[in-house]
Amino acid sequence: MNKKMWPSVITYGAGEVGNNFIYAMGAMFLLNYYTDVAGIPAVGVGTMLLAIRIFDAVADIWAGRVVDRTSTRWGRFRPYLLWLALPLAVANVLVFSVPAHWGAGAKLAYAYCSYGFLGALFSFVSIPYGSLATAISQDSGVRAMLGVSREVIASFTAIFLAIVIAPRIHHAAHGGGSLHDMYTRYVTIFGLIGVLFYAICFKGTKEVVTRRREVQSLGNSLRTILRNRALMFICFAQVCIMAAYFSMNATIIYFARYVLDNPEMIVAIVVARKLLGMLVSISLTQWLVKLSGRKGVFIAGLCVYISGFIALYFVRTTNAYAIFALFSLISVGQVLVSSMAFALQADTVEYGEYVSGERLEGMSYAFFSFSRKCGQALGGAVPAFVLAASGYVPNASHQTPQSIAGIYSALTLVPAGLLAVTLAIFLFYPLTEHRFSEILAEINARRARTNGTLSAGEELAPTSSCDVLH
Repeated sequence: MNKKMWPSVITYGAGEVGNNFIYAMGAMFLLNYYTDVAGIPAVGVGTMLLAIRIFDAVADIWAGRVVDRTSTRWGRFRPYLLWLALPLAVANVLVFSVPAHWGAGAKLAYAYCSYGFLGALFSFVSIPYGSLATAISQDSGVRAMLGVSREVIASFTAIFLAIVIAPRIHHAAHGGGSLHDMYTRYVTIFGLIGVLFYAICFKGTKEVVTRRREVQSLGNSLRTILRNRALMFICFAQVCIMAAYFSMNATIIYFARYVLDNPEMIVAIVVARKLLGMLVSISLTQWLVKLSGRKGVFIAGLCVYISGFIALYFVRTTNAYAIFALFSLISVGQVLVSSMAFALQADTVEYGEYVSGERLEGMSYAFFSFSRKCGQALGGAVPAFVLAASGYVPNASHQTPQSIAGIYSALTLVPAGLLAVTLAIFLFYPLTEHRFSEILAEINARRARTNGTLSAGEELAPTSSCDVLH
């Protein structure tokens, strides 16, 4: 990868800090906040999370269409990081501010409205941010590292959130203060930090890959997207992958509190789950991609991911070192899978352009995000339903064996099953490294035939598989 691209890779990752501090914090704490702080029944929360995230997924398609038709002096994608960062932070504070004196029905209605509003706003930040990767570079090595940058920085912020928030949950839950006030205070602070990092991303990145034609009608654009076989593979995989991740993420706090009988262990678990994955991704990704291609790395990551969940389910240990080791194994698989997914999605933009002649970064990422949010909906709802079916009692000093079994299932078996389905399907994914390099060469040849030469600001993509890998 060209060393000149490293500043763009790093500052692009800064946008993921904003994503995590403002929005993804809910993945770790929102279910617990709604059930144990706001006092909303688990079944109601599960249904709400499922409904709102499906609504969010539909909003992504709308956002993708709007983004593809955007044109400003700053580009098509970067301006949204400035325009909507602060409103997004305010909306997140509202989500964690369910009025304590309201009845259960009113609280649930408030949760629907506030979380739905947050999700709609986030669509108009996440879609431009994800699409930005396709405009920074067409080089496969750069795109792989952009995906790694997102995952590594997301891991750091998740560790930070766990270190800061989890001990305070434990302290407040045992009479040391108000959980409600604690959540509201921290989402306000983190929201302001997120706004700052969105601004860094805006400032440090450039859109150098340009589009040569106007976007077609919505109907034609949708037909173009649906013809993109590579994108459809990625989207299906993301439904399963995100459902697996969010099922695990939402259940860890219950695992630490009721299985390990030590809520503060969530900090160590999250650190173990994230840290090793970061180290592997930073040190080995480029070598692994060169060795087996991004599809090969993606499949290998799935195998590691599944193995970690299966081992955690059958070992059933409370030994801290064994738990750290198992979550570290899960982390390696998760980071490899997630970082390669972002890189592979970026490649589907060129695949779609090759098939149809139309370049649709916003709509392509919108469908990718649509599938991710469908997976989030499943992953957020399934643990709530499993807990309710197993007889979970919020804030009880001890849970029944049936409830413990439900926690284990939501934490391990549900994710492992979803990832196994992804692995079986993705063996047939059509876009290899060699095929991708051929597509790039053909796209550039078409442009050259049409205009005689590439326009200023566009990249001449490599035409050999060796060049693509480097």
